Amino acid sequence: ALAATALDGGGSLALTPRGDLLIVCSARLYESLGLAGLGSAHGVRGERYCVRLRCLDPAFAPGGKACAKLARVAERLGHATLLLTWHLEGEAAAPAFPPELRATRCDLAAASRR
Repeated sequence: ALAATALDGGGSLALTPRGDLLIVCSARLYESLGLAGLGSAHGVRGERYCVRLRCLDPAFAPGGKACAKLARVAERLGHATLLLTWHLEGEAAAPAFPPELRATRCDLAAASRR
């Protein structure tokens, strides 16, 4: 989930474990992206929008129209830094990234509730 705080005043991106790309952005950026979304419940009505793209949907497969649209959105959004976390049951493995993405591993100590 994305918090409505001063930190996301300039816009936020999140990639969920289920492959959804969530974008919270200004009305101006929202209009330029050409994507369907909903007005944010936070802030002044009509100033912020929320968009969800289901990136694991077969429509986003390489070569399709949805994939091309996602590439245009990424180009419009520009450089972004995402903090990714993952947990694999029973094996130590790192994700594989395409060569055009730069990834830096940062080990964090985490606590869990039981």
